[in-house]
Amino acid sequence: MLAFRVEGKIIAMPVFSGEEVVEGSVLAELDKAEYLLLLEKAKSIHQLATVQYQRAVKLKKTNFISAQDFDKAVSSLNEAKASLELAQSNFNYTTLRAPYGGTVSLRVKEKFEFVNAMEPVMH
Repeated sequence: MLAFRVEGKIIAMPVFSGEEVVEGSVLAELDKAEYLLLLEKAKSIHQLATVQYQRAVKLKKTNFISAQDFDKAVSSLNEAKASLELAQSNFNYTTLRAPYGGTVSLRVKEKFEFVNAMEPVMH
């Protein structure tokens, strides 16, 4: 069973039942629009957190920032980094690739259908 790790509408299914595929071949793709927006948002938040952290480091050297505010800047940067990595992973998961070479035995879903995460798409 092959499935996406994220949910969405299937916009492409270039392979058919009985077709041979090689490892890494694109089997299906979801609409990436929403995931792209979430990725761009995460990048923006990460960029802001990075700037605020760098500013906090400079202020800490001159003791013009409280320990609490510095800790918040560090925490915000760590949270933004994790959110960015998650958004990038989810964006990447909108493309279903063959984990190994073989034959597609059955397409369970078709183009333009909505699928939930981990719902079978093909075998």
